[in-house]
Amino acid sequence: MANQEKLLIIVESPSKTKTISKYIDNAKVIASIGHFKDLPKKELGIDIEKDFEMNVQTLGDRKKFITELKNETKNADRILIATDPDREGEAIAAHIAEEIDKEIERVEFTEITKNAVTDAITNSRTINYALVDAQKARRAIDRLVGFKFSPVLWQTLRNLNKKGLSAGRVQSVALKMLVEREKERNRFVENKFFAIEATLFEEKDKQEFKAKLVNRMLQEDLVIHQKELWLLHKNYMNKDL
Repeated sequence: MANQEKLLIIVESPSKTKTISKYIDNAKVIASIGHFKDLPKKELGIDIEKDFEMNVQTLGDRKKFITELKNETKNADRILIATDPDREGEAIAAHIAEEIDKEIERVEFTEITKNAVTDAITNSRTINYALVDAQKARRAIDRLVGFKFSPVLWQTLRNLNKKGLSAGRVQSVALKMLVEREKERNRFVENKFFAIEATLFEEKDKQEFKAKLVNRMLQEDLVIHQKELWLLHKNYMNKDL
């Protein structure tokens, strides 16, 4: 990394900007403050009929960041996107790249130390669009479940005066599984099973073999067997000993 190069480093958190600026003298560090693009708040924003096409828009209060970003890229020799090393950070990196006409580099570090930052700058990479697609899928499922199911939740819990409730993609499915399992448990009818295993002798070939019978004992069968046992017991007790 040449000292004369002018670097532009974009991170997510504003708290990182001052620390990184102390480590890298020739860098301008700005923060995206998380996502600056998302689906619209008041509509679904996903066209299911068009292969789940997503209408991603710039958030109204984040346009200032895009203006700052474009201004800073004009004087930068290298543009380094150092958003968080996860799928959300990768998606933010992709959105930043969409706003820049110059070549960008993706860097990542898991600690804010001079060694970690300088090593990341030396070992930049391209954006991992597999992670970007994973974030898009998660966001789409979030929206489809939350946007369509949350009104049902509000209607059901309207008497609790709970505001801001939303149905999550994980909790909703987990709850459905629990309910279905509980219904299945309630429908279960208890039955007794029995197994009989016998060692048999085949006279022709003079060979022994084992046979096993497993059967379900229905309630009516159980009553019949109980009567038979009672009769056997009665006859035994009445025998002339």
